Amino acid sequence: MKDMELEYILKNSKESEIDFRAVYDLTIDQVFSYVFLRTKDKEWSKEICQEIYLSLWKSLPKFKYISREHFFGFLFTVVRRQIIKARIKNKPVYSLEEIYDIEDEEEKKEDYRFMLKQIEGLKEKERLTLELRYFKNMTFYEISQILNIKEGNAKVLHHRALEKLRQSLPEYEI
Repeated sequence: MKDMELEYILKNSKESEIDFRAVYDLTIDQVFSYVFLRTKDKEWSKEICQEIYLSLWKSLPKFKYISREHFFGFLFTVVRRQIIKARIKNKPVYSLEEIYDIEDEEEKKEDYRFMLKQIEGLKEKERLTLELRYFKNMTFYEISQILNIKEGNAKVLHHRALEKLRQSLPEYEI
C-alpha cells in the first residue's frame, strides 16, 4: 500500500505541488531505522533525519520519478551523504557490536559478538550489502540503486561477503 501511495504522489505531482508530508510519512520509518542502525544514538539520528528531509525537500522538485527502486536509490544517496556529513562533524559512531546486544545466554552473546566482529571486518560495500539485504529486506536491484552499482555487482558483493563470513565462521551455517 505504501509503495503504491508513494508512486502515485511522485508520479502525479507537478514539481511545485509534491505532497512532501506524505512522502515523509511514507519513508521516515525506513530512513530513521537505517540512520539509527548506523549511529545507535536516537537524538543524533533525529538530527540527521532532519537534515536528510531538508535536503530531500530542496532536491525533490528536480527529481523525475521512474520507479520505486530509482526513488529509494535517490533517497538513500541523500541519507548516506547526510550520515557522512554528520560523521565529519566528529559525532560519535558506534560499532555493530554496540548496536546489537542479545540479552539471552552469555554464550549466545559471545557468538553474536564474534559474528559482528567478522561482519565489521568486511569492506564497507560488502557490509552495507548484507545490512540492506537482511536488515532492510531490500532486493538486489534496490541495493544496486542505493550503492550506485549494477545489480549484478550487488549480487557479487553479497556472495563475496557471505563467502568471507563462511570462511571466518566455519562452525556456523551461513
